[in-house]
Amino acid sequence: MADDADAYAAMQPDGRPKNIAANTVRHARALAEESGEGADPAAWLRLTAKAVDYTARYAATARKVRDQ
Repeated sequence: MADDADAYAAMQPDGRPKNIAANTVRHARALAEESGEGADPAAWLRLTAKAVDYTARYAATARKVRDQ
């Protein structure tokens, strides 16, 4: 999913939308590598869920464009 989301970010024209997409995917990858240990579990889960939500949306859009 993250690879497709990266593809979505790469498809965006240079500017703020591209930066937001790329940073969101980077953040999602970093959260996936962390265990959340030592952090507030509820806050960590909310951040992870939000990152997965955006990454999944970006990935779905990239797949639609690629499959057309």
